[in-house]
Amino acid sequence: MSTSEVFQELLMSGKIAAEDVARLRTEIFADGVTDLEEAEAVFRLNDGCPDKHESWNELYVDALTDFYVWRATPPGYVDEENARHLIRYVVRDNRIASDTELALMASVIHWADSAPAELAEFVLSAVKESVLEPDEAAYGQGRRPNVIDAVDVELIKRAIYA
Repeated sequence: MSTSEVFQELLMSGKIAAEDVARLRTEIFADGVTDLEEAEAVFRLNDGCPDKHESWNELYVDALTDFYVWRATPPGYVDEENARHLIRYVVRDNRIASDTELALMASVIHWADSAPAELAEFVLSAVKESVLEPDEAAYGQGRRPNVIDAVDVELIKRAIYA
């Protein structure tokens, strides 16, 4: 079964089970996400499957970080074009869409030797929203407003040191 057939099957079911994640990791992504078309397919899969096993988030972040950071030319340098491409898929209404997308952005800026400042600014903005308006933020829903916790500090450090 081809990559596109596997993705189509998962999109039709709306579900990514733990077995699917294991299969994707070993069969489909064994060589990583190799081009923009595959990266876009991963984004579509993430957006199109509302029922995802928790292990999907790790594969999603790992596969796309590998693509945007290590498969860049030169490796470790996220250029403006790839940054815009990443932002197009993880930002909605000028905000990072979810905690998984936030984890992806934080991972990219953490591992990249160089990335446009705009990526770090989105991460810092997400932390700010989480602290000030947690029920409307990409992550941190249900927490006490105006309180900075250890997760926030770690994200802030990643963004600043990026």
